[in-house]
Amino acid sequence: MTGPSPTTSEQIVATCQENAQAITQSLNASLGSKYQLSLGSPTAGGASLVENAYDEPGVMVLFQVGEWAIACLIAERLPLPNWYRTPDESQESRLQTLAMEWSVGMVPPELEATQFATVACGSLKRQLMACGLDESAQLLEITVQKPMASADPPKILMYWPLMTPRFQAVGDWPAIPVVEEVDEEPEEVEGAEEEEFEEEPQPVVSSADSRRRRVLAIPVPLVVRIAEKRIDLRQLRQLAPGMLLTFDKPCEDPLDVYVGGQLYCRGEAVKMGEHFAIKINETESRKQREQRVHRI
Repeated sequence: MTGPSPTTSEQIVATCQENAQAITQSLNASLGSKYQLSLGSPTAGGASLVENAYDEPGVMVLFQVGEWAIACLIAERLPLPNWYRTPDESQESRLQTLAMEWSVGMVPPELEATQFATVACGSLKRQLMACGLDESAQLLEITVQKPMASADPPKILMYWPLMTPRFQAVGDWPAIPVVEEVDEEPEEVEGAEEEEFEEEPQPVVSSADSRRRRVLAIPVPLVVRIAEKRIDLRQLRQLAPGMLLTFDKPCEDPLDVYVGGQLYCRGEAVKMGEHFAIKINETESRKQREQRVHRI
């Protein structure tokens, strides 16, 4: 595998500086924060730059560009939201949207991110080492400023190129220290009866929960509707390769996403590598969406 050329690295830095505001907005939207980001100058150091990485929990925003990858390390003490280790469906979507938007804002237009993810891990340094920093690696430090903060948050560390990107967490989370109590051996008393303890009952999964799990595992059809119109049979018969069908719907309008024939949400079309994707922009409340699912 080959990494990026020096010219490509210069383009990466220039792209990040040009899109600094969009990168900041994306971070705040994903984490629910009000940070301000400012970019420094890249530092060349090769594989030795791994020593600058945080040996602590956090998230790695990782995206692959051809045969190599770019990683951004965000330490837990930024601070990250409490839910980042065990996010629900909506929170997980926010984390992965961060990876998608940063892959667009940090990768030069001449290139293209083919895979991306936000990975929560127990040690950012260990995760970075597993991703294989190249001997030509560079580090770009992104300073984070938080309004009314008594101390400066840790910087976001951006590394490239990584030659063996890992899109799953490597290793375990750090153990929580436990204070061991020293128990004194009780004195034996003659004639004392052994106390019997009943085992705690194990939780029982109700039939309703079991049915709910089976229902949630059922695949449902998802359809993206671009536009629609009515034409007469005469026009229909005249359709041929090369002809254009025009619609009244403006190009910038969101696309409708239907699940089981029910309008579920709206979004915009984006390109992910060689594939088509939808970035969700509008949804109803969770209760309304669950009601729609029950009607499907």
